Amino acid sequence: MNVEEYRQQMELLLLRAGLREEERTNIARFLSGLNMEVRDKVEFLPYRDLAELVQLCIRVEQQLKRKPSSKSYGFHSYPRKDQAQGILCRSKASW
Repeated sequence: MNVEEYRQQMELLLLRAGLREEERTNIARFLSGLNMEVRDKVEFLPYRDLAELVQLCIRVEQQLKRKPSSKSYGFHSYPRKDQAQGILCRSKASW
């Protein structure tokens, strides 16, 4: 579920449960249920209230979706320079 869906679900559940908590408690509750990747990026950013935190989370989530994963495009896809030289040396030895 994305950040906006999570926020809506949390608000709905708080209403159903009849919970009225301080905003800092709602912020802590919101952060604890976030995707770890998003939470790690926003937990040290400044925000004034829950609404601002939600907007930050949405922006971070959008940035994460735009970045290619390291599994498909990162440095793991190609051998490092020293690895490539080792492969080249081994292939010459087999000639």
